[in-house]
Amino acid sequence: MKFSNFSLTRLSSVLNSRHSSSWSAAVIAIAMVVFLAGCSTQSRQPNMPVSSNTANKTIEKAIPQALKTRYQTAIRQLQGEQIDLAFQGFRALTVDYPTYSGPYINLGLIELKRKHAHTAENLFKQAVSVNPDSFSGHHQLAILYRKKGQFDLAKSHYLSAKNINPSNPEVHRDLAILYDLYMGKLPQALALYQTYQGLLPKPDPALKGWIIDIKNRIKAQNRRVDSSADSSSTNSLVTEN
Repeated sequence: MKFSNFSLTRLSSVLNSRHSSSWSAAVIAIAMVVFLAGCSTQSRQPNMPVSSNTANKTIEKAIPQALKTRYQTAIRQLQGEQIDLAFQGFRALTVDYPTYSGPYINLGLIELKRKHAHTAENLFKQAVSVNPDSFSGHHQLAILYRKKGQFDLAKSHYLSAKNINPSNPEVHRDLAILYDLYMGKLPQALALYQTYQGLLPKPDPALKGWIIDIKNRIKAQNRRVDSSADSSSTNSLVTEN
């Protein structure tokens, strides 16, 4: 039991600390991944170079050089902790280039730092509206909804993110923790922990402990179900007699 309590505390700590400690690093990391990713209402353009598939034809869309330059300037401002300037830069990009999701995501992360969760939520929603294939948009919404206790919404966005980028380890881990700690879906959580472990460059020793722990909790849960079923069956026989 002590191991179980430690494991659950550790899982909760991992899930919370990674999204709250180094916000500027998170913004910059996401910016590198979603660099100018976006889409128009007619076609999806998830990556750089932006591409879409219309009538079975792959269409490449060049990203304007001015957009690249301005985006990179905003990133450098973030790195230099010039948050207000970076915010202004990203905001201007959403006006001049409204079909690209990256600026919305970075604005949302800045708003989270400012403790404007509702505004951040709307910005992340805008990101997935202009680009339904925005992995980071769905992932950030999932994180936000998990913190708000809206677990079904969190699950939906984690699943969307996982479907968009199934090779990303973090989304498997985060969804596993959601199932494990918040939704009580232990078998689903176990499968995701195992997938997460398989996606890592080398096995995580702590995760091995989590997997052992959840297997033990699944066994205990199954024993309780079996015991309850046996008790119900016995009571039924007594009633019939």
